[in-house]
Amino acid sequence: MIGHEYVIGLRNRGLKPRAVFFEPTHPFASKGFRTVCPPETDDPYPVVFAADSDPIDADLRYLRGLRVHVGPYGESFEWHAWWDAIVQAGPSEVFGCHPQTMEVQTWQR
Repeated sequence: MIGHEYVIGLRNRGLKPRAVFFEPTHPFASKGFRTVCPPETDDPYPVVFAADSDPIDADLRYLRGLRVHVGPYGESFEWHAWWDAIVQAGPSEVFGCHPQTMEVQTWQR
């Protein structure tokens, strides 16, 4: 995973981002596109890329209680696997756009 350390660092300092943008796959992830925010900025909207992580064993506890936006990239089965893993982590809300149908999906605790 790329970018999650920034979110964990915020949480460890008692800060809570307004939302986390989670990208299951993204065409720019391999090029390092906005993978981490400079530590001094305290970006309220950090981006996390799944990269080579597997939704089955990914540690997503850092998303607990946060608003999460899931990007519309990747295959449908992979997107749904990440969606389910994120919901299991216990965020306050999850929003996303299905990669094939482009329908908006929502979940709230």
